[in-house]
Amino acid sequence: MACTLGHLDICYSISALSRFSCSPCEGHMKRLFRVWGYLKKFPNKSIGICAQDPEHEQPLEEFKTDFEDQYQYATEEMDPAFPEPKGTPVATTIFFDRDHAHDTETRRSISGVLVVVGSTPVS
Repeated sequence: MACTLGHLDICYSISALSRFSCSPCEGHMKRLFRVWGYLKKFPNKSIGICAQDPEHEQPLEEFKTDFEDQYQYATEEMDPAFPEPKGTPVATTIFFDRDHAHDTETRRSISGVLVVVGSTPVS
């Protein structure tokens, strides 16, 4: 519930712990107590949500669709009862990086994704 109410700073911890909600171990409960301790120590700490577009040092490349020829006749059907949007539009930016075969022993790859809505990191 705290994640939904604006404590986005604990979303990763709660998400990781929720994988073990069916059969938690003692170690999972200890980690949950640490999250509660964090919330008690920093009750007003959170990540603020900002709808302004993010500022980049280097301009981002504009996304060019290369599949328009395959979907040139596609149209989006909107429900006429759909409410009109209020406020200003918010941009969603997704950054990703990967490293193929990063681990020299196991040859496992790693990847990372950062999703930003406006100027707020959400994932």
